[in-house]
Order: sequence, then structure tokens, then C-alpha cells
Amino acid sequence: MNLTRIFAAGAVAVAALASPRPTIASDLPNAAAWQAWDSEPLLPQEYPLFADAQAHRPIQQGLLSAALVAGGTSDSASIARYQGVLEHYCRQFRPQLDDSQPPARRAARLFELMHAQILTAGYQEDMTDLAATFDSGRYNCVSSCVLFNCLAQRCGLQVGAVEYPSHVCSLLQIGQQRLAIENTCPTWFRSAELKNTTLTDGALSAGRQVDTQQLAAIVYYNRGIDLLGRQQFSAAISANLRALRLDPASPTAASNLLAAVNNWSLALCDAGQFAEASQLLRRARGLAPDHEPFRANSLHVAGMWCHALAQQGRFEDASAVIAAARDALGNDARLDRLQADLRRRQLGHGT
Repeated sequence: MNLTRIFAAGAVAVAALASPRPTIASDLPNAAAWQAWDSEPLLPQEYPLFADAQAHRPIQQGLLSAALVAGGTSDSASIARYQGVLEHYCRQFRPQLDDSQPPARRAARLFELMHAQILTAGYQEDMTDLAATFDSGRYNCVSSCVLFNCLAQRCGLQVGAVEYPSHVCSLLQIGQQRLAIENTCPTWFRSAELKNTTLTDGALSAGRQVDTQQLAAIVYYNRGIDLLGRQQFSAAISANLRALRLDPASPTAASNLLAAVNNWSLALCDAGQFAEASQLLRRARGLAPDHEPFRANSLHVAGMWCHALAQQGRFEDASAVIAAARDALGNDARLDRLQADLRRRQLGHGT
């Protein structure tokens, strides 16, 4: 799955119980203050997840439950049902793994069983939700990685995960070696490429090893991407902020958070809600003053607002919009051009 498929899309229109509040991404400007943007209510199942993150301890509920919650499964009965489904498959698969075989052979057999009996309907880019994967048999790199790791842990294999830009895969630990497993490729263990999948430290440096908590964060920010695609902007922002609670160092979650704000402002502008778009961007610039897309979008919104007012003959109001933009953003040649264009239209209007 392309983990950042809506990263900063359309940055400018001419060209995208109290809950724990841990500090988030140190490379996100004013990180803690962004938490005020999380306006979606926490699910009861999310409280223990973030309490563990706040206390800097491993997730007590385990990877499966954490991934289900991060994917949006909202009730304990459904979580328990999917846990039962996983245990059912583990009981089926475990006797078919020969403990006398090396870990790579056992992992290969488990991988084949997973694709033969669970991941039966093929790859789908937006299939991050593990509950939907269980129900449909469709998967992407995130859901298949979570599923394989859950199965492998219960079958006595040591596994982790590595996140690359726009991708995630499993890692099988074999002594001092780490074997990459591409879960979206059903023939992976029969492929000639398997010879080249033992990762060195240098190869791993191209990605980022992630633990259970960080893997759940990947589910959250992919859910945020899907929400953004449906223009559910507030929910998308919340999903990315929750990803950052679990993984404060995630550059992708931080970038997607800023992209969600950008895209929201553009949607408001397209709907003619210029004051709301301008206010949203003003608030965002207060937290990320050096994020250039916020400035570019602010200028774009001012221009669209000014043109809309001029079409109505409201030239004084349009001039006031330009003045307010200049006060907020400083001198800018684009505002000079906008002011000159407004003056020409005003003269042509005869006022």
C-alpha cells in the first residue's frame, strides 16, 4: 500500500475519563499544541492503548487488538470475535509447522497457509483495516504484515517489521540475521528474490524498524489517509494525531497531519467558505509558521475570496481581504498583483 498516497495533495489550487496527552513528534512544530485539534471522541478501547504509550510501556493488549482499534473496530465484542478467528487459524496452522525445521522454513509454511486460507481475495491498496481483511480476504502491506506477525508470534517465531517510504514489511529474526518478508507477494518464499532478502544494517538504514506500538501507529495514519480521501477532514486529523501519540517520531504521520489541514482549507475555499478557510490556515500557521504550503494556501484563499467579492462589486471588502492578508503574511508580490488586478476591475466597473 502507498502509505502516503495523499501526502500534501493539492497544496495550492493552481498546482491536497480524560485521555492521555503525551508529547508528539519532536520534528513537528509546536507538537503538543496540535493535540487540541483532535476533536474526535476516544473509543473506550483506545484508552488503554494510549495509557501504555503515555507510560512508555509495551502495549498490553497485543498487536491484533491494537491494530483492530487503530483501524476503527469500535466494540469489545467484535475485537473478541476477531481474536477468536485468529486463534482458530493458529490452532489449524500450528500442527503443520515442524519445529525441527529452521525458522525460515517454518515461516515459509506459515506464510503459505496464511495466503491459502485467510488472504484469499488479493491485494487492495486501501485495505488497512484488519477487520475488513478477515471478512473479505483482501489485504495491503499493512494489514498483511500485522496478520503475519500476529500468527508468527503465536507460532513461536521471532518477528518484527520495517517501514520504508510508502511500504512496510515483516522481519524474521534468525540469530543475528534478519529476513525480509514481503507479505503482499503470495509466492515470496518461492521467489528467486528470496536469496537477496537477508538484510544488513545498511539495508535496514533505508527503512525504519518499528515495534508493535509503531505498527499500530501506521494503521492509524493509513486510516487517516482513507478519511482524507472521503473528505472527513476532522477525523483524518484526529487519526494522524493518534498515530503520533503512539509513534512520536513518525515523519509520515506528521506530514499527513499537515496535508489534512491543507486539503481541508482547499475544500472550504472551493465551497466558497473563504472566512472559514482563512481562519483554519491562520490557526495552522500559528503552530507551523515555516510550513510553506500553509502560506501558499493562505495567499490562494485570499485571492479566491477577493475575486469572489469583486464579482459582486464589493471592492472595499475585497481590498480589506488583501490588507488582512498583508498584515498576516507580510509583503508579497502575489498580493501586489492581486491589488493591482482589483484596482483595474474597480476602474472598469466605474467606481
